[in-house]
Amino acid sequence: MASNIRFSISGLLFAKLFLLLLTIICFYVAFKSKPAKRVAQFFLPIDSLDKEEALETPKFAIKKNVGVYRLELSAHPTITPTHKNFIYLMAELYDNKGVRVNEFDTEFWWETGSDSDGRWTEKDVSENWLMKSRQGNDSLYLEIVGEKLLKANYRRSGYNKRFTESIKVQVWEDPQGPIRRYFRVFAIVFLLSLFISLFIKN
Repeated sequence: MASNIRFSISGLLFAKLFLLLLTIICFYVAFKSKPAKRVAQFFLPIDSLDKEEALETPKFAIKKNVGVYRLELSAHPTITPTHKNFIYLMAELYDNKGVRVNEFDTEFWWETGSDSDGRWTEKDVSENWLMKSRQGNDSLYLEIVGEKLLKANYRRSGYNKRFTESIKVQVWEDPQGPIRRYFRVFAIVFLLSLFISLFIKN
């Protein structure tokens, strides 16, 4: 009986140590993977964002041997901290012949409120997508349409300020982006499992 208890304790301890080891390995791989390299950056004026007439970026080069690119859109420098402000974007990606090769959509927003726990704030001011290289070297560009509601935020200093000035578009060479994302997710899962296991009685 005593040996069974010792075996159970040893097994649980081994499982916790194993989860800890997996968590460390996954975080290590995620953070030590090759960093992304920015190859293009554009700023599109937010005042020109429209549902009908598209904003167009300059063309940016895509190399076949890179493998994976990351496309990032964000509200620059941020979205105004005013309740129900939002920016909705629909982006279409075209090759150098004007053929659409992909499309993305996202929404940036800032919401505030209060409940029994006090005042809260939630926001989303950026989004990114991974995309594979083309079959050969190419040059691509984005066309972006959208909607917005951007009320100015009243400051204590006595003036209104609207924080969003432009849509920031960034293109990154990110061949190890998928690896970094997967191992980051695995690390979080293992970390949560380890945390839960700490409450399991021996």
